[in-house]
Parts: sequence; structure tokens; C-alpha cells
Amino acid sequence: MTHPSSIESSSDYLCRFPFEKAEILANGDVHLCCAGWLPQVVGSVRDQSIAEVWNSPIANSIREKIGRGDFSSCRAELCPHLTSLQSGEPPAAWSPLKRRDLHLQAGHQRDLLQTSEFPREINCAFDATCNLSCPSCRPETVAYAAHSAEARWADRLVDEILDVLAKSPTQIQRLKLSGNGDPFASRAYRRLLRSLDAKTHPDLRITLHTNALLLTPERWAEIRAAHAMIDTVEVSIDAATSSTYRKLRRGGEFSQLMPRLAWLAKLRQGRSFRRFILSFVVQRENFREMAAFVDLGRQHQADVILFSQLNDWGSMSPEAFAAAAIHRPTHPEHAEFRALIESSSWRHASDVWLSNLPRASTH
Repeated sequence: MTHPSSIESSSDYLCRFPFEKAEILANGDVHLCCAGWLPQVVGSVRDQSIAEVWNSPIANSIREKIGRGDFSSCRAELCPHLTSLQSGEPPAAWSPLKRRDLHLQAGHQRDLLQTSEFPREINCAFDATCNLSCPSCRPETVAYAAHSAEARWADRLVDEILDVLAKSPTQIQRLKLSGNGDPFASRAYRRLLRSLDAKTHPDLRITLHTNALLLTPERWAEIRAAHAMIDTVEVSIDAATSSTYRKLRRGGEFSQLMPRLAWLAKLRQGRSFRRFILSFVVQRENFREMAAFVDLGRQHQADVILFSQLNDWGSMSPEAFAAAAIHRPTHPEHAEFRALIESSSWRHASDVWLSNLPRASTH
């Protein structure tokens, strides 16, 4: 198999995300993947329903391109799956990329490229409410007040999702909560989780992406009817020490996080969910703690210890982002960062995923 230097086109691979997944942002924009990886907006649910946007002409145009192996609409430097492919690595087990020839042999290509009337996977990023104000994400804490316009908007989307599930219980196969904010800080997301019952929707799977500080045993008990649906819990941490955590997870305390991680590790070992991910956005303030973070993940028996590069979401000034973006070859400490990665004993470990971090030195 060859690995092109440019990933704009690769007829060897299919990607299922544009045919299955929608990400809905707080401003109403809808993407057919993570907004950072596939930035083209296919419509707004401020003006239309999720189903109408999902079947829009621009959405179908993107699917047609990617279906023939044209990835020019994607940002390969941010998409961890294309980054891995470009680096000569096989796609991870959970990757949406599938070898076209193997998929054809199995007779699944038509199924993969067939678009349903409604997305099979929704990344719920439409409620930005969060108990933290991480510098990489937002300048201050966001909380939608009860009965505010923002809260009503989030509730309307929750109602549409619940309505689709009521009318067609198998239509949506995965919900991710949340791509923006924290699911246990959001009234709308907590209502959605409390409304789901594994007996009614046995095929629905849920990914919880949380900072875990509000994920208490009491709130876990609130959503007991949905427990059997929850197969993945990802905890975003970005630090391995208390001082760095306080700086990068503004409003949080490492001492509060540790018992949450220990409790979640016990749930995972008790098979309450299938995959436990600890994630770490690499930046100047924390890159020297990567090895300690691997140790932290293993201490809590994480299935995946996930590292990713810092994205520019517009929350930092250009100067602040440039100072923090250690993954950039132009950063004055990039050589130290690269040396740390390349000399690490854990770089190729099966429980570590470097996702969209650069794999090789840039000369």
C-alpha cells in the first residue's frame, strides 16, 4: 500500500462519517464530521430541521466527493485519521476510514455510501454550557440561564432528537455528549440523558465526553435507564499535575478530579461501559507532562490515552495561540517537543494514540 504525501485524494479509502455523522454547533451550523476536520458548513438548524440540513444539496455534494476518495474538503493536518494515514500508519480500530478493496470484498460499499434520511450519529455541540473555562476553548465560563433564548434553542434540538427516536427507534445509532461544553453542566443534555431508556432503544450507543468534575455517583444514578447505552466515557484532562491542571482547566481542581477518575475506573472494570479514554490537548504549558499522563492513564486502566494538538477555536489571541501551539514547527520549543515524542518508550504503545500530532520531524 502506498501513502501519498498529500491526502487530498486517496481512492484506496472510504470514510463513513459524511454518510452517517452530523455535528451541530451552538450557532446552529451543521458539519458532516468534526467542524475542525471538515470545516464546510452544510446548513443551519436555526433555519431548518436537522433532517432538512442533513439532506441539503451541499451535504450531498460533500458526500459525492468523499465517496470517490476526494478528501480536499478535509483538513488532513487536524483529522487524526487522515494524519495517521498520511504517516503510513494503518487506521485505528475505531477509525471511520475503511479500505475500499476490503470493504468491496465484504460487500459493504453500498451500505457505507448509502445516506439515511437522518444522521445515524450526532455530535451534540449545540449547548456550550460548561463548569470550566479552559483557555484553549473559551475566555470565560458559559452557562445558559433557564428559559433564556439559548436554553430554549438547545431544548428545541433535544426535542427533535427525542421525537426522531420515538418515531424511529433505530434511526439514530450514536449520540455524543458533548462536543462543546460538559454534558453534566447542561440542563438540556441532562434532560436528554434522563429521557433515554436502553429498553426502548437497545441499539443506541452514547459517548460521554466530560471533564468528569460534575459526573458524580448521584448524577450517574439519575441516568440509570441509559447506562446500558453508554459504551464510551472520555475525560478531558490536559495535565498530570495539580498546578498545570489549575492553569489549563480553569475553575477545576486536580484533587477533585482524582476520586472521579478512580470511581470511573471501577465502573469500567465492572463493565459499566466498554471504553475509557483519558485525553490531553498538547500545548506549551503541558507537553513535558506527557509521560506522566501516560502513567496516570495506566494507573486508572484507561483503554485509550489520547493526545491531540491544540486547535484554534478563536478563544485565544493569535499571539497567545502561537505561543501555546508547541506542535507547530515554527515554535521555539518545537525541537524539544519532537525529541520528547521520538525518544519516548510509550509512543507506539497500543494504549496510546497520538491522533493528529505530527509524527515525524519537520526539516
